[in-house]
Amino acid sequence: MRYGVFSMMKLKLLAFATALNLGFASTAVGAELVNTPFGPFPAECVHEHPSGSTVEQTDAGLKATYPDGSEKIYPRKQVCLDALDAMNKRTQAAAQAPNKTAYASMMLSQQVTKFSSTYTIPTNPVNKDKWFAIWIGLQDPGQSNSVLQPVLVHNGPLQQWEAQSWHCCPQGEPNYSRAVTGMQSGDEVFGIVENTSPDAFSIATGWNGQRSVLKTKSQAGSVFNWAPALLEPQTVKTCDDLPSGDITFGQIAMYTAGGAVTPSWSLSNSNSCVTNIDADATQVILKVPQ
Repeated sequence: MRYGVFSMMKLKLLAFATALNLGFASTAVGAELVNTPFGPFPAECVHEHPSGSTVEQTDAGLKATYPDGSEKIYPRKQVCLDALDAMNKRTQAAAQAPNKTAYASMMLSQQVTKFSSTYTIPTNPVNKDKWFAIWIGLQDPGQSNSVLQPVLVHNGPLQQWEAQSWHCCPQGEPNYSRAVTGMQSGDEVFGIVENTSPDAFSIATGWNGQRSVLKTKSQAGSVFNWAPALLEPQTVKTCDDLPSGDITFGQIAMYTAGGAVTPSWSLSNSNSCVTNIDADATQVILKVPQ
């Protein structure tokens, strides 16, 4: 059984200078790349799964268990490990970019057991061909490459909004569940990350009764206690590449084993197109002028 990746979003980035700007290791130069919420990754490292699939790391490699009970093993690949290392180095390169991320986040002293929000789909950007992502998520700071994300994607190459659930990046391989599509500006998409057992999480993103669900078994000792609500402007170059108007995360709810948590946000804005971030206990609004 084989599942494809963003075939319409594949990019041929062959120029060495381009690869350096993206921060990729030399082994990834010339590789076919696809967009992800974490930046470009080699296509062979990015895996789409049917909704309801479970992914986990094993001694044999990344194992995907599908809803019909079948399994697939993805052996570790050096190109993927190199891409993962490059992702960690892109932070420094991104400091030179004119448009960067904006987010509200909270660090807790214990694991978050549930984090949910709605995303109000904003107005389409003037330049409709760009790829960017809006998401809440949970990250384990002790294993900085492990992020659980229900994601709203603006798929510029397809000129549509997509709801997807992502797990980045066991053995350097981003995983996502098949997208829900058909949404329009003004619609509300929901996203939720939930700890379903001591070592397992469910990531769900959906709209209008449709759900994109990815389940994952975490590594021993993982503590997912950093919770951001974030704009990831991966291919954005100018403000016309972003939505015209607010980006709103609403109906925010957060829980630990001790019960409901009232978020106390830390704000970070290095995006010149986001003029302000308004945040309270139940919503985060990234202010983008119309």
